[in-house]
Amino acid sequence: MGYIATHSPYQAETHDPQLTARFADAEFRDIPPYRPHTWQRNEGLADGDQPTEEQIRSRYIGYYAAVSEIDREVGRLLDRLEDDGRLDNTVVIYTSDHGCSVGQNGFWGKGNSTRPLNMYEISTRVPLMIRAPGLVAAGQVNERCVDHYDTFRAICDWAGIGLDESRNYAGASYGHLLDGSGQDAWDDTRYGEYGDLRMVRTPSHKLVKRYPDGPHDLFELESDPGERYNRAGRDEFTGIQDRLEQELEGWYGRHEEPVFSGLQIKFQRTHNHKEAWRDGVRESRGLQVYDKWQAG
Repeated sequence: MGYIATHSPYQAETHDPQLTARFADAEFRDIPPYRPHTWQRNEGLADGDQPTEEQIRSRYIGYYAAVSEIDREVGRLLDRLEDDGRLDNTVVIYTSDHGCSVGQNGFWGKGNSTRPLNMYEISTRVPLMIRAPGLVAAGQVNERCVDHYDTFRAICDWAGIGLDESRNYAGASYGHLLDGSGQDAWDDTRYGEYGDLRMVRTPSHKLVKRYPDGPHDLFELESDPGERYNRAGRDEFTGIQDRLEQELEGWYGRHEEPVFSGLQIKFQRTHNHKEAWRDGVRESRGLQVYDKWQAG
């Protein structure tokens, strides 16, 4: 089941008044002050416009109301399964297709809310909560890095579906990490593709490569979890950047389906009337802003 919340529009007036009323007096201390990203292209605003203080507060209220809506609706679903006597015989996975920024990192939205596109943590990290009696030990929090490739594998594993390994599927089932039998060896390196940019992420570093010519990002996640300082292209980080780039190219060399390659995204069929990777005008603007910023 797919929910629209917490997608834009964020404004309070677009959400359930009973839910927005809960946050009328909230201070939202967990959200850092909004400082516009150089590349921002905010959802719901004209290109280049910045939200006013009143609009920012309205968006906070709307977003929190949307989260409350998700809580309410998932609760209804679980209640129905329980009433039908199916809850303990059902695998329930709560997750998302992307993260969402409400001003963190200086933009509103996700990876397509900047030009060039981004893969900040706020865009790529997603919730993952699983209820599966007999398969997943209750009450645990697992800190390993997993992704939707692995979730696909885990679902197949739990459902007893064998895969044709000659097709070289990405990912691995994480079922053995969750059944209470112990923490086996697990590779915490993650890979991602969004249009024609790709990412490799380890617990300590993240490389985002924009094809064909950049600009690229290299972040030190341990010392800079907010991804404020781009180390790409700096002499002292050449070794790390080269190693991550080799890992990135090697992984996609093993798993890429050429006909579906993100590097060919602009030549593939259109699925949406407004696709960010076909946004040549604004993408050019973003690169011009980047060049100006790099020049100081």
